[in-house]
Amino acid sequence: MTLLKNNNNTLPLPITDYSLFEKENLDIDSEISLLTQIQEQASKHFQMKFNNYGDSSNKKKIALIGYSAQSLMTYVGDYSPTPSFIVNVKTAFDYYNINYEFSLGNKNLRSMDTSLIQPAVDLANDSDLIVLCLGLGGNIIEGEGHERQDLLLPGVQSMLLSNLTNTDKPIVIVLINGGPIDISYAKNNDNVKAILEAYYPAQMGGLAIVNTLFGFNKPAGRLPYTIYPNSYCNEMDISNQNMRLSPGRTYKFYTGTPVYEYGYGLSYTTFKYSNSSPLEDSIFIGEDFRFVFNVTNTGKTNSDLVILGFSYPNGEDAPLRQLIGYDRIHLNVGETKTVYFFQEASQMGYVNKNGKKFINSGLMKVTIGDLEYHITVKPKNGQYSLIL
Repeated sequence: MTLLKNNNNTLPLPITDYSLFEKENLDIDSEISLLTQIQEQASKHFQMKFNNYGDSSNKKKIALIGYSAQSLMTYVGDYSPTPSFIVNVKTAFDYYNINYEFSLGNKNLRSMDTSLIQPAVDLANDSDLIVLCLGLGGNIIEGEGHERQDLLLPGVQSMLLSNLTNTDKPIVIVLINGGPIDISYAKNNDNVKAILEAYYPAQMGGLAIVNTLFGFNKPAGRLPYTIYPNSYCNEMDISNQNMRLSPGRTYKFYTGTPVYEYGYGLSYTTFKYSNSSPLEDSIFIGEDFRFVFNVTNTGKTNSDLVILGFSYPNGEDAPLRQLIGYDRIHLNVGETKTVYFFQEASQMGYVNKNGKKFINSGLMKVTIGDLEYHITVKPKNGQYSLIL
C-alpha cells in the first residue's frame, strides 16, 4: 500500500479511540502486544457473528462510506479467480469491533443515481471521522471490455466526495483501484486529511487496509506509475506510442506536473539519509558506480523503507530520469543501517530513440532518497560515448 497524503499525522488512527473492546484490558504500552490482544478479542468477536459489545458512549464514531467499503469483487483484479470468501473493509471494521455506521453513498461504481449521497452526508455530520472508500473495479470499470474514457472517479463518487468535504469533518480516503485516478481535488482539499492507495488488495485486502489505518501495518509502498491530471487524456494520441512525444509518457519523459509522481510514498515515521564514506566524484566511462550511505529511523515507530535510486542521464534524447536501483529495509526507532548500491555501467545508460543503449561522458546527477550526487563520467581511450 502507498500512503499519498497524511496531514497532521492523521494516520495511524488510535484503535482504542474507536474500538469497543475495553481499553483497560489492553496493554497499550506494547505495540506488538496490543495487536495480539486486539486480534484475540477480535477472533472471539468474529465467532459471535459481529454482535457489537462494549460501551460506545466514550468512543469516537467513524462514518464508513462508499460502495467499495462493502463490495467484494472490486478487491480483486480482472483476471483473478473467484475466491471462496473476501474480507472487505466493512467486515474488517466488524472484526475489530469498531464503533462505526455504514452508508453506501453510491449504488455502484457506474451509477449516476445521487439519492444515496444525502444519507451519507447526514451520517458524516453525526460522526467524528469519515473513512471514504472510492475507486474502480477490475471487472467493472477497467479491464477487458471495460475501457476508461478519462482518469476521473466514475459514477457519482466525485460528487459524493465534494459533498462530504462540505461537512468539515476529517476525511480519510481509501482508494481501491488498478490504474491511476486524478485525485487532485482530494489532494488539495484541507478536509481530506489522508489518502491511502490500496490498489486491488485481494482476498484479505479489507483486513490489510484496516490494519494499516490503525497502525498495525506500516505503509512503505511506492507508486508504481505516474498519476497524471485528467487533461493528459486529451494531450496524448493513444494510437501513437512514441514515449518522447510531448508531453511525454511515463515518469521518464512526462514534462507536465503530475498529481503524484512515480515512486512517491509517505511513511508513519521519518528517515534521515547520510553519506557513510567519501564518494568518488569522477569515474571513467564504462566503469561501475558505487554508492554507500546510512539511513536512520528518526521517527517514533518501527517501519520498512523502500529506497529508490534515480539517474539523470545526459544526452540529446535522454530521459528526464530513470530508476537505477532499489532496496527495502526495516528500521526500528533510532536504528541506523548502511546501504550499498552497486550499479553496473549498463544500468546507468539509457536507450535512445533509435533503440541503442548508450552511456555518455560528462556530468551525471544521481539521487538516492534525499541524497544527491554529481559524478563526472570521463572519456576513456578517446571514447566519449559507449554503446552498451
